[in-house]
Amino acid sequence: MSSRPLLPQISESCESTEKPQPPSSWRSKLLPLCTRSDWLAAFLGPAISVPFATCYAALVCREKELQPHFPVVLQQVMWTQLAGSIIALFVGQFVTTTNLDPLTAILFGQLSRRVMARFQGPAVELLLPNMMIAMPIMTVVLGLALYAVGRWKLAFMLRFFPYTVVGGFLAGSGVLILQESLALAAGVEVWDLAQQTLPVLVGSSTPAETAQSGMYICGLWLQIGLAVAFSWLLEVVRELHTFGTPLLMAFSLGLSLIVEWASDGSWPPSSWFLSFPEPVSWWEPFELLAQGFSGDFHPTQVLDLEFLVTFVTIMTVSWSINTLAVAKLVPLRPGLQRCEEQSEIQSLGLTNILLGGLGCYSSMQSFKIPMMMRGVKSGPTWPYFNLVANCLLFLASPRAIIRCVPRFLFAGSVVRLSCDLINEWLLEARERIAIKEWYVLAATALVVVLNVTLGIIFGLFLTLVLFAVEYSSVTGVIREGDLSETRSNV
Repeated sequence: MSSRPLLPQISESCESTEKPQPPSSWRSKLLPLCTRSDWLAAFLGPAISVPFATCYAALVCREKELQPHFPVVLQQVMWTQLAGSIIALFVGQFVTTTNLDPLTAILFGQLSRRVMARFQGPAVELLLPNMMIAMPIMTVVLGLALYAVGRWKLAFMLRFFPYTVVGGFLAGSGVLILQESLALAAGVEVWDLAQQTLPVLVGSSTPAETAQSGMYICGLWLQIGLAVAFSWLLEVVRELHTFGTPLLMAFSLGLSLIVEWASDGSWPPSSWFLSFPEPVSWWEPFELLAQGFSGDFHPTQVLDLEFLVTFVTIMTVSWSINTLAVAKLVPLRPGLQRCEEQSEIQSLGLTNILLGGLGCYSSMQSFKIPMMMRGVKSGPTWPYFNLVANCLLFLASPRAIIRCVPRFLFAGSVVRLSCDLINEWLLEARERIAIKEWYVLAATALVVVLNVTLGIIFGLFLTLVLFAVEYSSVTGVIREGDLSETRSNV
């Protein structure tokens, strides 16, 4: 039997082969942070957030009475992104920031269209302060609803929503976003443009008028075509490389500047750019909020109870579903093993309560920026660099970029989002569900485009009718027996 020890004996005189570690210093702590790719968020984040912020402000200001106030609304949107990036550092389970949803911009635009009739004549000057207060109030109410859903674990009720209704709502939302983004690219509604195009094709006017109108209409259709082409390029470069999207945007900006310089400012035409009358200071949105709270706010005229309930219901269902998708795409904070979906919905509600209290707009968790940062193998500190970029954008405002970039480039980035929704929830759904259910889904999406609230009710009604018809067609038991033909084998 061997008497050798199980572990080797180490002599005290033997020197260790490991080199002594130098004491930690601020340089040793800063070096790993600089060598990682987290700092790229200062460039990749604005490449996603600035186009969406611009489109958001433009969709809210679709009405002629609000278009001159586009710079102020854009500045408030930049404040929303800055405040959201700060809140996201402390609230939530994901390493992410906040992002604006174009669907909320479309709904806010519909709200401004509703209340426009109540602010006529001299009272039209009160429209902007009232809208800038109404939207944060609706954000707070939405936050309370999301907080209640997460606090009392009501998200399980989403399982009782038929797939045809959820898919139809999201597909219809994609069509709405596509419609509004194309209108943003051209400067007019697509249907109005089609009506203007028909007389030119028929040739009902004089040749001179037809030629002049034809050039104008061709320019509008060209902007729509360029927006669609740019959205297609975004999809192609996104699949090729992580830096494809920001590089394509930077290239498009440079190309626009070169063409404008080569043509002495005559091309692209001034009508291709978003109107930006006067630059604004970063504190102007807060002055308008103070003006509204000082006595100019008329809640009975600007807050529509029916619209408020519709807005809160739609966005609560939509964002609760999106939270489930975000849990699969966005990394968790260090130390967390799994995502508690109910707690994350509650955190999203708390985020919107804080945003609304700060005079900001509704926001949800961003998944595009985290996915892009994951592609460059970043660490958990990239939101801090994104915060610095948002702070600079808020103080300076991206007015220089907006003045140089044609609006079809901003619209193209939103067209890509709408096409993703339509493809996933309408086209690909054809392969996942039965043909009758898909017909119900498509009909629901069509009605949602016409009226969001009516579309959801219509989808539920069609789903119940389909269920009743299919249930009544079940034949059930059609044969009876008395076991007389059965013989025991015991």
